[in-house]
Amino acid sequence: MTHVTKEPVVLEGYQAILKPTEYGYTLSALLPKELIDTLEEERESCLEWAKSKAKNPKRVTIKPEPWEEVSSGMYQCKFRWKVDDKNTPVVVDTEGTVIADANTPIYSGSKVKLAFI
Repeated sequence: MTHVTKEPVVLEGYQAILKPTEYGYTLSALLPKELIDTLEEERESCLEWAKSKAKNPKRVTIKPEPWEEVSSGMYQCKFRWKVDDKNTPVVVDTEGTVIADANTPIYSGSKVKLAFI
């Protein structure tokens, strides 16, 4: 399912969205509790599905969720992806034009809308 933030969210912390670091790309944003609740429901069912596909489900380890509560009703969520991933994010401006210049500054404190699967 695709999720889109209804209102702009604030980027928090170091951002490597258009230009990767040696560890790949990162994006960190503050998300409202309502969206996190939806993601948690989906995460649990997806993890159960993935465990059912494992050859030995007892040996499966589950990574912790990529978000943590930082204030009442707000969660910091960190997204990471590798340089060679097939599905890399697309960044567009307010008119829907793709931003291709990797030197475009995107900093902590920027207000953005996110769409993700």
